[in-house]
Amino acid sequence: MRAHAVFIGLKHGLKAFLDSPSKGKGCSVIIISSVAGLQGVPLISPYTASKFAVRGLAAIASQEYGKFGIRVNAICPGFIETPFSMQHPELLDAMKEKASLQRLGSPKHIANAALFLASDAGDFCTGTTLKVDGGISNWY
Repeated sequence: MRAHAVFIGLKHGLKAFLDSPSKGKGCSVIIISSVAGLQGVPLISPYTASKFAVRGLAAIASQEYGKFGIRVNAICPGFIETPFSMQHPELLDAMKEKASLQRLGSPKHIANAALFLASDAGDFCTGTTLKVDGGISNWY
């Protein structure tokens, strides 16, 4: 379901870009995946598979729509401090210990990564998967 929802959003978003006055030139799509989509994570195989699929969608869309000047990239967040994640403090403490930076990320970290990818500074990035994970994926 997760990957299907991303596919539908991507399909309609790309069509809207192509139908715009710019015909897509200079447009940027950023898809949120997860560090679980970088390598297998035990006990959450459906989630992990969906996040691998999301990265695949970004890679394929970057190839198919690059000729129109549309860039498509994915961000793979690690453990981020959100109201949802804070419901499991014992898990978050364990993840902090495993992360190279020994702390959780904030939504601002993900926003800054998205701003980079969408900006002129990231205008040569397409089909890229950007890890924003404090080093947690180095542990897997």
